[in-house]
Amino acid sequence: IKSNLLSLEITQLFYMAEQYFSQVGEKFAFYENLVSGKKTTITDTINLNSVGNNNKILESSVEVNHCDPLEDEMFLTVEVNKKNQGNFKFKLKYNGFIPAPFFRFDSVGTTHRNKIDGVNLKDLQVTTPHFHRFNNEGFEIAYKTEELKNNETAEALRDINFCLAHFCHESNTRVNEDEFPNIKVMQETLGMQIFEDDPNQ
Repeated sequence: IKSNLLSLEITQLFYMAEQYFSQVGEKFAFYENLVSGKKTTITDTINLNSVGNNNKILESSVEVNHCDPLEDEMFLTVEVNKKNQGNFKFKLKYNGFIPAPFFRFDSVGTTHRNKIDGVNLKDLQVTTPHFHRFNNEGFEIAYKTEELKNNETAEALRDINFCLAHFCHESNTRVNEDEFPNIKVMQETLGMQIFEDDPNQ
């Protein structure tokens, strides 16, 4: 058992730059169910009023219930840059499987290079905004939905609540049958709040 754990740690370190987890490939049906199985948030409002580990970021996590019984808790985390409200991330995380988010969205950031054999380099590069998930080999890949590829709808998805609804639709996450959670910041709807650095910090 110790030998297997050591081998797993070495493999994960080797692929760390590419975000690789062998257990995803080994239990891909379970992973697919994590992503596509119906999930329900325990609240209809995500209040962003806490500073994360990075004091430039506001973040909040809410518990998510999966349609199938799980051994550990699942969370949806929202992060927003205090200075740039167009810079936000959505993350679904289940620590009972892998330590990284199993599904996420980045509105801005660096271009992601997918690891897919036999595909031209230019076709492997995915600019933001994009989604992240894992393939059946355990590698994290980025992709754009048709809505993100379309300039008109991509522009509309710069609105964080509209984009959260798109994220929830893509990951089969709801408040109930046909509603999506809503994000608010400092008791004000995001987009109406102007952030400044705290002068006391």
